[in-house]
Amino acid sequence: MNSEDPGDHCPAIIWLEDLSPSADATHVGGKALGLVRLLAAGQAVPPAFVITRPALEVGVRHADDGWRLDPALAADIVRAFDRLGADRVAVRSSAPTEDSASHSHAGCHASFLPVDRGVLLDRVVACWRSAAAATAVSYAGGRAALAASPAVIVQRLVDARLSGVSFSRAPTDDCDGVVLECVRGPGDLLVSGEVTPDRYVVSRQPWRIARRELSRQTHVRRGEQVVAVSDALVGAQKLQDPQIFEVAAAAVAIESELGHPVDIEWAYDLDDHLHLLQARPITGATSVADAAARAPCPLQFVWEDVLALWQMDLGVAARGQSSGCLWANQRRFVYFRDGERTSMFAPLAEIQAADAKAAAYHLEAFMDHELRRMEAIRREQNALFRDMDSRRTDYGRMDRRRLGALFERVRSVVAASLQYYLLSEDWHTAALIAHIGRSVPDEGNLLALISAPEPDLTEVERVHWTALNAAGAPSDAELLDHAHRFPWLTVNHHTYEAVLGLLRLRRSEDPAVRADPELRRRALEARQEDLLRRFPHLRPAVAVVHAVSQSRMHMKRGWAGADLYMIPFLTEVCRRSGVERIDVLDGYLVGDIEALIYDGRRVDVGALSERRAAYLWWCEDGAVERCQGADAARRGVEIARSVHRWGGDGTTLRGATACPGRAEGRVLVLSNNEPALLKLALELAGEGTILVSQMIQPNMIDLLQRCVGVITDEGGQLSHAAILAREFGTPCVVGTGSATRLLRTGDRVVITGDGRVELRT
Repeated sequence: MNSEDPGDHCPAIIWLEDLSPSADATHVGGKALGLVRLLAAGQAVPPAFVITRPALEVGVRHADDGWRLDPALAADIVRAFDRLGADRVAVRSSAPTEDSASHSHAGCHASFLPVDRGVLLDRVVACWRSAAAATAVSYAGGRAALAASPAVIVQRLVDARLSGVSFSRAPTDDCDGVVLECVRGPGDLLVSGEVTPDRYVVSRQPWRIARRELSRQTHVRRGEQVVAVSDALVGAQKLQDPQIFEVAAAAVAIESELGHPVDIEWAYDLDDHLHLLQARPITGATSVADAAARAPCPLQFVWEDVLALWQMDLGVAARGQSSGCLWANQRRFVYFRDGERTSMFAPLAEIQAADAKAAAYHLEAFMDHELRRMEAIRREQNALFRDMDSRRTDYGRMDRRRLGALFERVRSVVAASLQYYLLSEDWHTAALIAHIGRSVPDEGNLLALISAPEPDLTEVERVHWTALNAAGAPSDAELLDHAHRFPWLTVNHHTYEAVLGLLRLRRSEDPAVRADPELRRRALEARQEDLLRRFPHLRPAVAVVHAVSQSRMHMKRGWAGADLYMIPFLTEVCRRSGVERIDVLDGYLVGDIEALIYDGRRVDVGALSERRAAYLWWCEDGAVERCQGADAARRGVEIARSVHRWGGDGTTLRGATACPGRAEGRVLVLSNNEPALLKLALELAGEGTILVSQMIQPNMIDLLQRCVGVITDEGGQLSHAAILAREFGTPCVVGTGSATRLLRTGDRVVITGDGRVELRT
C-alpha cells in the first residue's frame, strides 16, 4: 500500500496547519476542521496530525490476533509521531459529522490520553474501531452518515494544570452570558462527570464576572496515577479572574469568527498558557440562547469628534482591517458624520470579542510583542514628522510621486498609531483594572496603584510650557516649535493661525506644575510599593497598566499629531490642484486625496454638498458600506436616537469613577475644543461648574482646574481625564457614553462618587 495515496487523492496523513477550513469532512472529520478554524482565528492549538478516513479504511485489517494497521501506514504514523516531538499525545476521533451544528457525537467514540509511542498504533486502531461500539451504534440510530468511521487525530498532549469547557452562550436559559466550567488536571475528569467543576458566568454587558460557583475537588489524574489535591486547594477557586476573562473572551471571539454559539474545550498548561483543544457549535441550545445568538448586539455610543472627513475615513480602515495589533480589529461599527461632528457607534460586547486577549492581558505576550511594536511605531512617527516638517522640507520641489508616497506613509503611521491607541481604551483595560481591584477594594488605593509614577507626555509638555513662558510671552516661532514637539495639542486645527490662537489661550504658567513633581513621584512610588508588598501577585498586572498608560500619549501623538504636519502638505496639494482647503477637510475621503495628488481629479460640487450635510460608514466583517446626504442623515439619526438614553430611572447616567469624591453643580457642556468654544467656556466656568465633554484634551487643563467635577462621554481609568482629575483631586466620571448629548449647559447634577451622575430637576 502507498500510504501517501490511499484513494481519492487524499493523503494518509495531513498536518493540522496544512488543512484548509474548507477541507472535505468525509476525509478528515468535523473535529479536525474545528481545530483548523481555531488556528485560522489566531487561537493557540497544540500541534497535531490527522490520519484520514480513506487511509484507515484501507489500512486497518483484521488478522488472527485482532485488528492491525498496514505496515506502511503504521510506519508513516510513527514517523509523524516522532516529528511531533512529544513524549505523550492524545488520540481523538474525528467523524464526518462530529462536532457539527446538529450532531456532537459527545462521548460516542473512544479518545485516549496520555498515549506514548509504545501503544500509539493500538490506540489509533481502537479509536477508529470505536464507531462499531454499542454507544456509537446507538447514537447513529441506523443513520449511515452518523455511523461512518472516524478519522483519527494525534495531538501533542497538554500537561494540564487546569482544564475546562466553555459555552459562548448559555446552553440553557438559566443565565445570559459566557459559561465556564473548570477542574484541576486533565479535562476527562470533567467530561466524564467524575468531578464537579467550578462554574463561572461572565456577563457580556457589562463585561464582568456575574456568578461564581466553587466546588471541592479532592484529586487529580496525572498520567495513570490519581493524586490527592492539597487541603489548601480542595475548595479554592480554580481559575483566577484574569484567566476567567481570557477564556470567556476567547469563546466570544470564536463565536464571532465562526458565526454561531460555540462550545470550546481548553486547558492551561503548567506555565499557565492557554490552549484551545476543541470548538463545536452548541447543540440543543434553548430558544433564548438561539435568539440571543441570532440577534446582533445593540449598538452603543462610543465617542464623538470633529476630525476631518479623510481622517474619519482612515479611522474606519484602521479599525476594521486586520493588522499586526493583537486587539485592534473590530467586526461591526458605525461612523456617522452629522455636519462637523462624527460619532462612533459599536456593540461593546463585540469589541470585547474582537479583543479576545485584552480582557485578561496575557502579560508575557503583551510585554514581549505589543510594547516592542509600539516602540517601532514611535520611530516611524518620528521619521515621518521629520520628513513632513515644513521648516526643513520644501514641498514645492516634490513631484506627484513623492507627494503620494509621503501621503501613503501618513496613512500607515496614523492607522498603526490609532490601532495601538485602542489598547488603552476602557473596554480593553477595564477587566485588568477590575482584577487589581478585587485584591485592592479601596478605590483610593486602587487609583493610586494604577497611576504611573513616571511623567507621561502630557506632564512633560506642561513642564516644557511653563519653562517656555518663564522669560515672558513666547514668540509665534517659539509657539510653533512647541506645537511641533507636542503635536497632539493641535488636533482638529488645520492652519497655523488656528494653532497659534489655541496656544495663546493658555496661561503663561501651568498651575499643574507648581507642586514639586519629583516629590509627587516619590510619594506615589512609596505608596505603590507598600501596596505591592501586601499584594505581590499584582506586580505584573500593575506593570502592564503603567506601560499602557505611558504609551497612550505616544500613540495619540501619531494620529492626533498628523493634523499639524498635514498643514503644509495640504497647502501644497491644494495650491497645485486649485481646490480650497476647507473642501478637502469637509468632503474628501482618503481615496479622493490620492486621486487629487496623482491625477488632479476633484470631487464634484454636488457630492461635496452632500458630504458636508451627512456621511455614514457602516462596517460589517471588514466590508464598509458608505452613504452620504439625506440617506446618511436618516440612518444616522435613527441609530443615534436608539442608543442615547438615560438609565431606567430617567435621571441617572453611569460610567467609571476616575477620581473619587462627590460634587454638585451646574453643567457646562463643551462639545469640542475649538479655540472660540474653549475661550467661551473659560469665561463661563466658575464656582460650582461641572465640565461635561466627550474627552479631556491637554489644552483643556486650565478649564478643568476651574471646575468642581468632570464628566466625559468616553475614556477609562487610564484616560487623560482620569489621570489629570486624579492629579487635581477633582471628582470625575468617565465613559458615560452620552453625557454631552443628554445633559445641557445649566442642568444641575450630582457626581455621587460611585460612578453615577444624577440629574437634579
